[in-house]
Amino acid sequence: MQRYLNYILKNTIKVEQEETLDGRHSRNQRAYTTWEQVAGYFDGDGSLKVHTGVYALPIGVSWTDQDSEQIEHVKEFLAREGVIGRMGETRQRGQTYYELHVAQSGKALVALKRMLALVDKKESQVRAGIDYLENRITGEQFIEKLNEAVRLGKRSSPIRNLKMPYTKEEGVRLARANARLGKGRALTAGQIRAMKEDRDSLGLTFRELSNIYGVAPSTAQRSLAKYL
Repeated sequence: MQRYLNYILKNTIKVEQEETLDGRHSRNQRAYTTWEQVAGYFDGDGSLKVHTGVYALPIGVSWTDQDSEQIEHVKEFLAREGVIGRMGETRQRGQTYYELHVAQSGKALVALKRMLALVDKKESQVRAGIDYLENRITGEQFIEKLNEAVRLGKRSSPIRNLKMPYTKEEGVRLARANARLGKGRALTAGQIRAMKEDRDSLGLTFRELSNIYGVAPSTAQRSLAKYL
């Protein structure tokens, strides 16, 4: 956290010169200009977001803060670097929080690789995310790395038990082989979010999604209609 604060205090306030009709003057404008700043922010208030699919784990990267302007500045920096994030907001204990989320389709892997050498507290989590996305470890091994971070107090989430003894690439192949979970299940909000991640990051069709989540293709399409 101290590393994050030092970077923000030193670098986040950028003084820019502007030309106006009345002459030349300066103003203070908050802006993120380096990966060091963004990685420091991630180390303090960022997180790996993991959706539990049936055969693969869509992974995203997120930054959360009560200051929407600060989150917007991170989004602008990432966009300049070719990384696409989406803004959202949630309510927790009567407070509004703003979240910037980068999905796999938005080049989460690029963001993780750019931050790897720059993070401290979350280094093992970032490395594990990269290793999973690049098919060097299985889903089970990746989740165990996150569990280790939880035990060490470096990640706030429950311990997860997962049976997924294959890499991301192997999981995608299994998903495309139309493995079935069952029929007639109602989709929860969490399953719909995970289904969207599967479609965005794995490129699955509605029929493939229906086979994975045990619903009709029309149900899968209808569930994701607001995102299309």
